[in-house]
Amino acid sequence: MAGVGPVASLFCCVAESRLGRCLASAAVASVNGRSPLPVRERACHPTGGPKEAGGTTMSNQVPPFPDGDPPPSPSLPPSYGSGPYDSGPYGSGPYGMPPPGHPPYGSGRPTPVDVLGRPLASWWQRLAAILIDSVILTIVTTLLGYLFVGTSTAALGEGASGGAAVLVAVLSLAIDLAYFGFLNGSEKGQTVGMMALGITVRDVATGGRIDPRRAALRIVVLDPGILLSSIPFIGVIASIYTVVAALSPLWDAHRQGWHDKVARTDVTRVR
Repeated sequence: MAGVGPVASLFCCVAESRLGRCLASAAVASVNGRSPLPVRERACHPTGGPKEAGGTTMSNQVPPFPDGDPPPSPSLPPSYGSGPYDSGPYGSGPYGMPPPGHPPYGSGRPTPVDVLGRPLASWWQRLAAILIDSVILTIVTTLLGYLFVGTSTAALGEGASGGAAVLVAVLSLAIDLAYFGFLNGSEKGQTVGMMALGITVRDVATGGRIDPRRAALRIVVLDPGILLSSIPFIGVIASIYTVVAALSPLWDAHRQGWHDKVARTDVTRVR
């Protein structure tokens, strides 16, 4: 170190001594399997610590969480059957189900009711009832025709005389009017077929009974063939009309047939 001043010589000695300590610490750390540059010796490195490949300074300590608390652990989703939608409001049953006493959702338009709130009879109930009544009337008319006239309505098309045909037609008319007039015009308002199906004829305005005259008018409007069946060609037209009149409740919002509208009646369910 000849030619170097006292201050420069002192600086070199300090640097050499500091560099020697750094090298010694690195050698000891390598033997112990630790990082050659621990945190307390980071001042030996010109940039304050070891660097990654990208040039950023690495730290031997994990940085704390930003808010001081660790993030919450992920929670499992709620199991089916325990969520807020498993029961409707006010105890009305499972979600998606109607309250007790109401029809299921999507079951179609509500059943129409009469003036007293009773449900109206379906077309199938009315059809089944009139079929039962027709069977009963056919049996009764046939028996009475053989008893009083010596022929029946079934034999009219097989060469029965004109007088016999008229007598059987009058007998059939009387039986039909009496059957429907008195039974539909009674307090119950039910024929035998209606009793079997649990339906009845009621007044559309009051929900009460109708009188026998209105009941007889109702069946004549439904089946004018009981008056016109013996007239050629007219009887055929009357039969076609009866079929359409029997189908008319299907497209009426109040389930009334043409004969119900004329007689101002409803057909309601009683059970």
